[in-house]
Amino acid sequence: MAAGLTLAEQRFTEFQQAFEQVARELLTEHELTRTIETDGSLPTRELCLEFAEELAAEVWGQGFPVPHFCDHFAVTSQRVVGDKHLKLRLAKDGQEFDAMLFNQVDWLPDSVDAVYQLISNEWQGRKEMQIYIQHWQAS
Repeated sequence: MAAGLTLAEQRFTEFQQAFEQVARELLTEHELTRTIETDGSLPTRELCLEFAEELAAEVWGQGFPVPHFCDHFAVTSQRVVGDKHLKLRLAKDGQEFDAMLFNQVDWLPDSVDAVYQLISNEWQGRKEMQIYIQHWQAS
């Protein structure tokens, strides 16, 4: 569900107003409110490469979104990579996991509640499970 168009710069405001009007007519208030839905917490034993690969093998799309989970983590290390992302080590129940938070360079607090995806990440010929944080808040 993508669309593209070309606009004359001087008509952008007119387009913006018309677009907003149509969106308000077609969308419900719930659809206009940013809501984060998750599949809940994962047991620590499920935070593994095998489960990430099982998830990656499924078909996800409109009306059937990729699963997102939420859990409490301790942030044990963090560093900026690629000038605009955080590479993290997160701990839960005595185990540590690699994680990424894209498009953020500000350090996280020592403890976070995070909404995340499990990813099977392959880099330099090695596969590993990685947590991709979608949203977080201090805990």
